[in-house]
Amino acid sequence: MTVEHRQIIFSRQEMLHAIVNFDAAMHVLPDGTIVDANVVAHDGGVTVAVRISPNGDDAPSEVTLPPATACSALIAYCGIEGIPLPRKASKRLTRSGDGLALQLELNTAGTPYLLT
Repeated sequence: MTVEHRQIIFSRQEMLHAIVNFDAAMHVLPDGTIVDANVVAHDGGVTVAVRISPNGDDAPSEVTLPPATACSALIAYCGIEGIPLPRKASKRLTRSGDGLALQLELNTAGTPYLLT
């Protein structure tokens, strides 16, 4: 069985851009301005802690972005940036420095190929 492994590393700034763009389109976070985001690693994988400054003078609050939502934000960001992703690959997030890495695994067994 042939398996393709691929890793796409997103800097903290790219991760933040991905979250801002995804929230603008999908409204997954409370209203306000996203001021910061940090990766939180734990036994079950990673989550992203997003700091949001509400409109007005209130203190920023922190919202935890679940792994599936953070992954969706990065996948959408790849689409915007023209980074190709195999649709059928399994995808998971890991921490990479102060950013995120999107781990892709694609089982290519049975994929037809041409002999010339």
